[in-house]
Amino acid sequence: MENKKSFMTFMIVVIILSVIIEALICLGFPSWLYAVLMWIPTISAVIANKGRIKCFRRCKLKYIIFSLLLPFTYIGIPYLIVWKVFPDTFINQGSILYVLIAITLGTVISMLTALGEEIGWRGYMFTTLNKEYGLNKALIVTSLFWCVWHLPLLIWGSYMNTTPIWYRIPAFILCIFPLGIVEGLLTLKSNSIWPAAILHATHNNYDQVLFGKLTNGEKVGYFVSETGFLTIIFIWFIAVFLYLDVIKENKNEKNI
Repeated sequence: MENKKSFMTFMIVVIILSVIIEALICLGFPSWLYAVLMWIPTISAVIANKGRIKCFRRCKLKYIIFSLLLPFTYIGIPYLIVWKVFPDTFINQGSILYVLIAITLGTVISMLTALGEEIGWRGYMFTTLNKEYGLNKALIVTSLFWCVWHLPLLIWGSYMNTTPIWYRIPAFILCIFPLGIVEGLLTLKSNSIWPAAILHATHNNYDQVLFGKLTNGEKVGYFVSETGFLTIIFIWFIAVFLYLDVIKENKNEKNI
């Protein structure tokens, strides 16, 4: 692999630092450590490349808009379905202002941490693997590693703890793995880290701040959020659609 030493340095640093921070979180240390954890991929990439990170390229506006709106489908629609089928799960905040603030300010705040992950995962890890091993392996390895990176928080922490662990782990992987594929494909198509970072930010914000705060119920974790089977169905549909679109584009380019 070209720059094999740098990539190995990235992997070693990201694993060691992540283990330390995730252990502290699981032991009950302050929640602000989550923000530190989400910047570890970027810190690791900077260390591995001696400060040379080239992923902040401009991209077409359509990718930005797409990243802002996409979570409304695979995050929002499942919540709307649950509210319709189980009306008692909807919490009426009584204010459109809350929704507007959650969508706008919430996304900006979420971007401050989501960017920390995406510079490392998609900006460096995915891009490096794609150049060396091709698209399929890059998508699989990056997305799978991203899933595993979350597992300590799901097993020993309080992350996504609305469902039992026997369900939570496989459901989370089935949800986050295709999301990683979508973010990798957006990075490839746009040639920029911004769409993936914005999608990550809006995903977290819409799920945890917007729709999540408007929903209550012991069993909703089985239907919505990052463990809900409805979310899983929608995000896999999007991932497959985008993947086939990229493959089609690549074939057309080869035929030109």
